[in-house]
Amino acid sequence: MGQVKKIAFIDDGSETTFVSGVFNILHPGHRRFLDFAASQNKKLIIGVLSDKIAGEKSFMPEDVRLAAVKAYSKLAHVVLINGDLKKVLNDFRPSLVIKGPEYKDQINDEEIIKAWGGALIFSAGNEKTGTTVEFVNSDFQVPWKTKEVREYIHRRQISKSTIIKLIENFNKVEAITIGDVILDVYQYCRPLGMSKEDPTIVVQPTREEKYLGGAGIVAAHARALNSRARLVSVAGRDLSSKIIAQFLSQYDVNDSVIIDASRKTTTKTRLKCEGKTLLRVSDLIEDQISKNMTLNVINEVKKHIVSTNVIIFSDFNYGILPQYLVEELSKLAFKKGVITTADSQSSSQFGDISRFKNMSLITPTEHEARLALNDKESGIVSVAYKLIKKSKAKNAFITLGEDGVLIQDGKNVESADGVDRLPALSKICRDNSGAGDSMLTVASLALAQGADIWHAAFIGSIASGIQVSSIGNKPISSDSLMKAIYSCAS
Repeated sequence: MGQVKKIAFIDDGSETTFVSGVFNILHPGHRRFLDFAASQNKKLIIGVLSDKIAGEKSFMPEDVRLAAVKAYSKLAHVVLINGDLKKVLNDFRPSLVIKGPEYKDQINDEEIIKAWGGALIFSAGNEKTGTTVEFVNSDFQVPWKTKEVREYIHRRQISKSTIIKLIENFNKVEAITIGDVILDVYQYCRPLGMSKEDPTIVVQPTREEKYLGGAGIVAAHARALNSRARLVSVAGRDLSSKIIAQFLSQYDVNDSVIIDASRKTTTKTRLKCEGKTLLRVSDLIEDQISKNMTLNVINEVKKHIVSTNVIIFSDFNYGILPQYLVEELSKLAFKKGVITTADSQSSSQFGDISRFKNMSLITPTEHEARLALNDKESGIVSVAYKLIKKSKAKNAFITLGEDGVLIQDGKNVESADGVDRLPALSKICRDNSGAGDSMLTVASLALAQGADIWHAAFIGSIASGIQVSSIGNKPISSDSLMKAIYSCAS
């Protein structure tokens, strides 16, 4: 039995489903079957029969069939079956084996499966899962030829060579990310209809995916971009924090997460159906961390501040960054000559980006900027000006969604030349979660090397374009940045 590379396989103690087949051409029937199998347990093992075992049933080479299954079932553990299926089953001992209904009247090794307490069921999957669209990602390309991009590059004297040099030097930067670490859960569903008892939409779960979120993904971005990355945060003593620790290990992020048994690790669940988010559920504690825990965080940062180039505050306003902690760490960073950047998200909760004083960069959305100023009426340029004045930030990005980003140079705040706008670089938005995180991270690493705000904004926008072009909040690598830069989209 040859084993294929493990695919994002997070072991969280749940039970296992096993399916197998030839999978010549991955048609809709296979997809429904695999989606159904993935929905039964949190772990799925897929066995692909080798050319030797499949015999005449195989008319596509085993490496092609393996690649197709791997590309579709991204979170499954895929193995090549090159011997006795009974031995494979005995090796894995899955709690559930699923076969197609056409196998009902054949010999199915049911007694063997029952021997370890497993079960065997027959199903072709659901008629419609509504999930296949989630696997369709877009290869993002920088639209170098569009008018607005060309004009920005000309105005700000942006060159590919300078951008590439900054990316190549990310490995010289050491970054500490401090803030709320979050476990993001995507629960994919298929629609069943409207309830006859009350006006409620009824859905059926088909599969679940987990992602590292909050300050965790900011640190993971930094590491994937070849910088030396550390996460400092506080989490509960629960299953979610264990999964987060496994993600941090998988992404090679230095883990300084402090466990607080009195807290609950923030977990956000999105119910997604037909490519749309139906509902978001946040399971969290919003109370600020204790004074003792605050001192523990400060001491953890002090251990590593000597070699640090940038501190990134990733604030989701769930209590991990009380004002005293922000002020003390800002003083420490200033004393050690470390630049600081900050984002304070206020999409479904209250926050104030202006409380992060003297940052090298702040990156609020328009809503978050207006919330900090209590200003619903001023023009967006005026909002940027007022926010710079209030926060004393050296630079600010005000992210505008599909309208791109407004850039304000704090050193040149009184001049018209100190403000500019860069359009959104991606034409397709498959998932906007994490767009701001990726922009903040990349821009912070650029500024840590002495880049000006215009180059930092451009590289950050490339990262944001890559992020929204795919499903789920995943670390962006230097290679993906390079690929987007060297490609050309009209």
